[in-house]
Order: sequence, then structure tokens, then C-alpha cells
Amino acid sequence: MGSGSWETIFTNGLGGPGGTEIQRGGMKWQLGFSAPLETKEGATVSIWTAPRHDAWETRVIAVRNDGTEVANGTRSSANDQATWTFADLPLATVRDFHFQVRHVDWVEFRDIALAPMK
Repeated sequence: MGSGSWETIFTNGLGGPGGTEIQRGGMKWQLGFSAPLETKEGATVSIWTAPRHDAWETRVIAVRNDGTEVANGTRSSANDQATWTFADLPLATVRDFHFQVRHVDWVEFRDIALAPMK
């Protein structure tokens, strides 16, 4: 489960494609991103590549021109590439995107029967 607050480690405006490398939390984050686009349904789509680290959760949020954050994007992933879709968010209303991370604490439950005998 995620612990602590989300931390923005990189901000991208509406440019792309591009990439950067950041050291954070003892990890190397090699990020790639494409220029965002708007679908004909009015959703904004942003595609990112980032390494997966077991001890970290990642997300992308959009920031509107007025500074409000939109964190309810849906994510679809394949390997290290993730597509973030923000429904009903026209691209013209977006100022930038933030790539965020937060640490994960693993919890282990021992000697629990997942399929108890009857």
C-alpha cells in the first residue's frame, strides 16, 4: 500500500517527445514522454515510459490552466509504457503534466488459508 504523499519528480508542459533522467529516493527514474493529444471525444491523452520499481507507485496528473490538479486519469500499461487518459479534459485547458511517485510499504500475512478446507 502506498504511504506518504505523492511527490512530483518531473513536470512537462505540452511538449514532446522527450526524456529525462532523475535520481529520487535512491532510484534512477529514466522517463520518456510524448506530446499530449486530444481525442475526438474531448479526452486528453498523455503517453509516458518509466521503469517499474517494486517499492514505488507512479502516476501522472494533469494541471489545468487555472492551477487545479486533475488526478483521476485512467492508466493502461504495457511493459514500461503507460497511457494516461483524462476524460472530459480538453487539451486547451491543460497547462502541464506532473509525473509523481510515492513509496510503497509491503505487508505480509503469514499462515492465512486462502481456500480453507471444508
